[in-house]
Amino acid sequence: MFRHLTFRARAPAFGQNCLSWRRYSSVPKRNVRSPDQGPKLRYLFVVVLASYGLLHLVTQRMDKKKAPQTSFSEREFQEYEKRTGLRRRVKLIPPEKRDQYHFYAVPFTSSKSTLVESLDKLGQQGREIKVIDTEELMDKEVEQEGKYSFLIEDIRSSGRSVPKGLLTALVKNEVHLYMNTTKGQYDTDIVLVNYPQTTDEAIKFENDISDIHACLVPDNEDVLQNSLDHEKLRNVNNVVGYFDMVHKVQKFKQDK
Repeated sequence: MFRHLTFRARAPAFGQNCLSWRRYSSVPKRNVRSPDQGPKLRYLFVVVLASYGLLHLVTQRMDKKKAPQTSFSEREFQEYEKRTGLRRRVKLIPPEKRDQYHFYAVPFTSSKSTLVESLDKLGQQGREIKVIDTEELMDKEVEQEGKYSFLIEDIRSSGRSVPKGLLTALVKNEVHLYMNTTKGQYDTDIVLVNYPQTTDEAIKFENDISDIHACLVPDNEDVLQNSLDHEKLRNVNNVVGYFDMVHKVQKFKQDK
């Protein structure tokens, strides 16, 4: 009635167990970070974030700083000069007196009388005429034993060229003396004979004394070529070119 049951023992799945063991054994071990290494990626992120934050803070502070002052009242400028020790470049002729004194640069002329006659035609009526000859200024400085007298004597005895700025200093002193005379109180055309003969002197004159009203040159170019050597001719032509760029060159008649 009852079926006879027999139990058959199953053989151990040796192959599967070995395979499972092999699979388990072949799993790579996880690299556990030691406490000494620390969270590198997180640390790098924090450093970058802090750098950007610091840069933003510095930029904001720089933007909030007050812009440098570029204009001053007279009182503010005086206080600024006392605080810093700097001094403004002040011309001998102030702006309000530029119409009173007109300066005519004559890099070269062989005849002052012809020059003055030409200036009468170019200038305005009723103005005084003051002629300043640089050669005469040097003679005057030596005779009066001024502070440049020894230098001038040494230059003349050695044949050296006049150093830059010396003639401008003499001209400045002469103009200053004239401004304190009776004639110097009137409108005046000041003629600078044989000055400036270099662009350096021209620039220094306009920085230290006043602007040049006009540069007068002979209408006959042969006058310069026949009277000057190559070096001086080149310097005088440079001066003429310097004033010609601002349309201040005027011709005057001089035959020889």
